[in-house]
Amino acid sequence: MKNSTERIVVVTSSYPADPDDPSGHFVASDVARLRRDGHEVLVLAPWVFGPKPPLGFVTGPSGERVAWLRAGDAFGWPGALARLRERPSRALGVLSFVREARRALRTLGPFDRLVAHFVLPSVWPITDGLE
Repeated sequence: MKNSTERIVVVTSSYPADPDDPSGHFVASDVARLRRDGHEVLVLAPWVFGPKPPLGFVTGPSGERVAWLRAGDAFGWPGALARLRERPSRALGVLSFVREARRALRTLGPFDRLVAHFVLPSVWPITDGLE
C-alpha cells in the first residue's frame, strides 16, 4: 500500500545552510527521509548568516522548501543557550524568530503534520495554541 503524500512543516532552531554548515544536520537528515517518502516539506529555520534572510523560499538539497526567518544573532554556533548566556539581549532575536514562525504557520498552513525540533522555542511558544 502506497503512503499518501503529506504536507509537512518542520520548525527548528538549527538547520544547515550548506553542506559545510555544522548546524542541524540531524534535522536535515529527517527532512531528507520525509522527502524520499514523497512528502512536501517546508522548513522554518532562523537565519544566522548575515543581517537579512533571503526573501521567499530557498530550495534545499532534498527538494524541501526552506523559509529562513529573521532571528537576530540569537542562534548559531555554539548554540542558542550559550549565545544567550554570553549576551542576554540576544533574546530579542528569539522573539523575532518566534513571531515570524507563528506568522508563517498561520499564513502558509494548513499542514498535515508538524515536526518540531527542540522544545524551546519550536514547540513552545511557536506552536503553542495554533490549530
